[in-house]
Amino acid sequence: YIPLWHNDTFSSEISYDPRDAAKFICAVFQNLKIHLVSYNIKISMHALSLMGGNITTSFDDVMLEYHMLDSSAPTDIKSMSVKLGLNDLPSEDSLLGTGKNKLSFSDIHVDSAANFAIETAFIFGQMHKVIYTSLSKEKLMLEDYKDYELPLIHVLWQMEHTGVYIDRNELA
Repeated sequence: YIPLWHNDTFSSEISYDPRDAAKFICAVFQNLKIHLVSYNIKISMHALSLMGGNITTSFDDVMLEYHMLDSSAPTDIKSMSVKLGLNDLPSEDSLLGTGKNKLSFSDIHVDSAANFAIETAFIFGQMHKVIYTSLSKEKLMLEDYKDYELPLIHVLWQMEHTGVYIDRNELA
């Protein structure tokens, strides 16, 4: 966990230049020797874009894998965790609070945010192992995931990033 945008309250505890950290993060996402496992990787794509980077390494997306197995099931992290029997997911509400008093990650102590991120990443890894094993048993489903669904993430990100033009006259 690298707290790039934490509030000034913790700035004395951060001993690096966030620009250098951003360069490091971009390099990780472009390292072809690394295979990433993420949840909704489009969020990372948008964040990297703000830092001048992109994702060129291979990746799997736990949310998309899960959707491939059961397209009618909710794909939020908590629902997925419970359905897969991985109930050790840390509670965001207990960390940040709820309602009008809910804090953002940038408002909590860096150590607490880092511990939460590490625990959540561990659960994502466990989710990926369980879901990918199930996908691997369905050869055609796994091929669709790899050949169509994963490449479409880049297309959808690009559409979200730049927008799309709709010719209303053509559609009328």
